Amino acid sequence: MPQPVSIILPKLQPLILDGSNGVRSQLLKLLRALPRHDVEDHTAQLLPYVRAGMTHLAADIRLSSIDILSWLLETAGQDVVSCSGGWVKTISCFCSVLGWHADDTAKWSSNRPSFGKAGTEGKPMVKTLQCLADFLRTGMGDPIDSAAQEFVGSEAGWRFPLWDTQQHLIPKKSNPYGHLNLFGSARDEDTEMYEDRDGRIRVFVRTFQAQVQKGLEAARKEGGELGRYAAMAQKVLEEGFEGYEVD
Repeated sequence: MPQPVSIILPKLQPLILDGSNGVRSQLLKLLRALPRHDVEDHTAQLLPYVRAGMTHLAADIRLSSIDILSWLLETAGQDVVSCSGGWVKTISCFCSVLGWHADDTAKWSSNRPSFGKAGTEGKPMVKTLQCLADFLRTGMGDPIDSAAQEFVGSEAGWRFPLWDTQQHLIPKKSNPYGHLNLFGSARDEDTEMYEDRDGRIRVFVRTFQAQVQKGLEAARKEGGELGRYAAMAQKVLEEGFEGYEVD
């Protein structure tokens, strides 16, 4: 009989760090074949392995982990940025991969990590910047509420007293009150769940804004394809701050 995703995923997760390029390539194909709604409930279990791959010593594993994160953002983007540790820890991994440091003395060009042989062409770095832009767009943009869209676009023409009915429907998530952390261990800022856009922007401004903007500016000055994707990520940041007043 076919096995559910809850049984398959725990066996697949360690393969993200497998040393064989063929194994990781087939793993990504298998992950893309999994049902989207089943993956959403297991995002918090996948992310620690993805982050471990992003900071791995092997350049190929770092690059394949970026590919898996890109797939995860396409499949369950809101779950990625709102799960425990999904926002702060993942941005920290991006800064580590791109060689962005909080101190003023470090230069991006001298601290930029190697991505192996292909790193001389800049393609792996471009892929990382593209994934970062998608991650920031997902976390700082206005989420699309499909239930609300269906509600507004209904042919029935909802009228009082049915306003805001979608707010009272049964939650579609398996653990809708997980952000309350009623039975889990105490969390700090790194492992906190930031389920709303304002909370994510607030912690980003306080912890990462300076080094990310400085790193993007340095990458933009590199020119070429790398500079174009850095400019795209900067535009995502500007759009993310629209309507939000930074103290």
